[in-house]
Amino acid sequence: YDGVSLKTTLGVEIEFFEMLEMVQRAERVEPAAFQELVAGLAKRWKFLKPAEPATLEKGREAIRAWLTEKGLDFPELAIDNGCGLSREDRISARSMGRLLDWAYANPTMSELMSSLAIAGVDGTLHRRFRRTPVEGQGHLKTGTLKGATGLAGFVEDKTGRRWVFVSLINNPRLQGWRGTAVEGSILRWVYDGAGAPGPMTAKLAQPTRPIP
Repeated sequence: YDGVSLKTTLGVEIEFFEMLEMVQRAERVEPAAFQELVAGLAKRWKFLKPAEPATLEKGREAIRAWLTEKGLDFPELAIDNGCGLSREDRISARSMGRLLDWAYANPTMSELMSSLAIAGVDGTLHRRFRRTPVEGQGHLKTGTLKGATGLAGFVEDKTGRRWVFVSLINNPRLQGWRGTAVEGSILRWVYDGAGAPGPMTAKLAQPTRPIP
């Protein structure tokens, strides 16, 4: 899918443009064809749990159960529909950082890293951080809505240490360029080693602790 051109058409507030295009194409498929596909999968796949009709609440319960199983307690977490475009979703930067920290230690870490955009190189970051020291040093996921912007993933600093990075900015009057400018400044700060040791530095660096 040509996501870049699709985003240009729909506007800068659209983040998951590839998924939107897939949904548009899927809507042209007859319901009977979908039912046939699902029936075929049900026969060929071995399900760990009964393949019951899905609901939003079942999805939320599954996520909470998975987090509990992994020892991740995010009391502030609020999940609306999971699409990433809901204004009712809630998670703190600290919790997001803990989740990324857990993911980095997971055997499937390489698949996660390969799915993230590289700063100044490709994906939603192909135009950001180009010709800067951060270019090529971060694997990150962007998120943009009117009044909100986010950037999270992994950054390698100038000494070769890798950091978990999370920036979440929300303000009804937020101008997109200002939000991305703040993200860029924090990212550069982390790349430079998160500053000299000190009380303020320790407080700021807490959500993005270096990975051994």
